[in-house]
Amino acid sequence: MLLVHEYGCPMEQVSVDEAFVDATECAAVWEGAVALATDMQRRIRDDVGLPCTLGIASNKLIAKIACNQGKPNGVLQVPAGDEARFLAPLPLSKLWGVGPKGAAQLETLGIHTIGDLQTVPLETLQRQFGSWALDLQRKARGQDSSLVETEHEVKSVSRETTFVKDVGDLVSLKRVLLSLAEQVGRDLRDAGLRARTIVIKLRWPDFTTITRQTTLAQPVDSDVDIYAAAAPLLTAALKRGTKVRLLGVRAANLASGRQLSFFDTDSDKRARLDKAVDGVRDRFGDKAIRRAALVRKRNTPHAGT
Repeated sequence: MLLVHEYGCPMEQVSVDEAFVDATECAAVWEGAVALATDMQRRIRDDVGLPCTLGIASNKLIAKIACNQGKPNGVLQVPAGDEARFLAPLPLSKLWGVGPKGAAQLETLGIHTIGDLQTVPLETLQRQFGSWALDLQRKARGQDSSLVETEHEVKSVSRETTFVKDVGDLVSLKRVLLSLAEQVGRDLRDAGLRARTIVIKLRWPDFTTITRQTTLAQPVDSDVDIYAAAAPLLTAALKRGTKVRLLGVRAANLASGRQLSFFDTDSDKRARLDKAVDGVRDRFGDKAIRRAALVRKRNTPHAGT
């Protein structure tokens, strides 16, 4: 990532090994985006010893898919104006936001490729997917207006998981909720932030998605406090017989720092415990210390993130 920074292009790192680069101005210096990308690839190979793949396109959505299509170790450009044509022959699984279950639902409508999705009447999609239909079809046509964000203020911290099989058991869901609360708490503490609002996100098997939230009297960053705020929201939202496809936890309404107390409160004790646990995990790994409730029993179905 430091090497890519040296080229002077605005860059948005999205994971440990993935980033978006706005090459609009840099490409002119290199006589084209392909020449720029090829040089980046060469230097990463020669200086770092790693292979990499680069996708070049007019927007982030197509650049991401081009990168996936160019693997391994390729440079693939989709010229501006060719986005829909590039996507058309690809399977539905290549499109952001379409998982196996969504693809199966689309196939019941006779939609088997991204090209099919481009041309199906919007009303047909809306009957099946509601408000998600328009965004789905825009993506299928290669339309994406999101910008490369080099710096931005953190407005929320979230974690979510999509289940391999839809889950309706409240005990199992609360176990996953606790794990997500731990991850959100860790992210907040790493960033030096606390949250006043806790939000849960639920997606049903038909892709309907809801959120429920609560606002606290004092901002929190403790795993226990986050879970304590989120668990009643889950219980209230889950109706009998309803199964969940996706579960998420989000911390919002953020504030920096920690309010000090003259007394040794439960909150202070939890803060010291969280700090100690974070230290152990930093040194020995996330699995070095775990809550008993999260130690998976044999034959318990697991969720994929």
